Amino acid sequence: MLVINNLMPDIAGSLSKRKEQAICKSINMNNVKSHLLYFSFLMFISAGIMLNTSCQNKPKTADLALEQCQKLLDKDDFAAATGCYETSANDFPDRAQEIARTGSDGVLNKCFELFDKKKYEQSLICIDPAAVLNAENASFAPDDPRLYFLLADVFVRHKFVMKSHEARVKLFDRAEKAVNLGLELDHDNAAGHWILGEILSEKPDSQKAEAEFRKVIKLSPESNTYWIKLADKQMGSSQNWDAVTSYNQALLKDPENAFVLYELGSLYERLDRIDETVLSYEKLLKIPPEHIDEKLQDEVDEARQSLKMLNLRRGDEKQSKQKVKNEYSMSQ
Repeated sequence: MLVINNLMPDIAGSLSKRKEQAICKSINMNNVKSHLLYFSFLMFISAGIMLNTSCQNKPKTADLALEQCQKLLDKDDFAAATGCYETSANDFPDRAQEIARTGSDGVLNKCFELFDKKKYEQSLICIDPAAVLNAENASFAPDDPRLYFLLADVFVRHKFVMKSHEARVKLFDRAEKAVNLGLELDHDNAAGHWILGEILSEKPDSQKAEAEFRKVIKLSPESNTYWIKLADKQMGSSQNWDAVTSYNQALLKDPENAFVLYELGSLYERLDRIDETVLSYEKLLKIPPEHIDEKLQDEVDEARQSLKMLNLRRGDEKQSKQKVKNEYSMSQ
């Protein structure tokens, strides 16, 4: 076999010359049928040589195939990497699911990485191969619901990149398809239902989105994270008093959550509820500094300044009320 392989280049060169001679001789050939048979034979041999070369380039193991695909992914050649993962899954069916998960994970991570670096044009290019490796290619789809939720999340994050309403609608339709495929595999996944709620909140029927958010809270009763997210959504929809309720629910789970105390105090301040604002800010400022994320330091300083102003305002109002009371008493 080794000898045959070493002879392949010489044979290929010889056959090319013989093809040219065959074509030239064809003008003078009387037996057309013999010519066709001869020419077909040459083509068959050439095809065999090409097939042999292709087989030599094919990775011998699934691990080598995955390495080859990763190299393409490292070059940001998403289309080629996607094709590589698909071909590898077909070539090594006993490891097809592993290859599917590895490919989906790799491409999705690239999408998030590019998005976080604000390279939106490249991250948009990345989306379609990621979708091919997940929701839009049933023959290759991995059995990991997490990957579908990640794909849906990638779609949702790109909503502001889309320049037209029609493009955004298509984006959210694809996101909804992906998250529903994930929920078919894990129908009680809180993260999946939350993403579905975010998708539905972009559509006219906001009640369906609210129902999904409530479902998430039922699925994760001990978590305050989703109460905080729900409050944020409610404020975005001008449901301020609903947001107050959600923030207070979050504080039941974590009474010294600095972020929630600040947000709740700010919300009360906008609603002109001075006493509640002061109470929230006072609780915030009683938390030991080492227990507060340094990223919230600006908010803490702002709360401290607001508290001073509010106490002065309360003092002025108290003095004003006392003055009115005294004047009333003197008039009697």
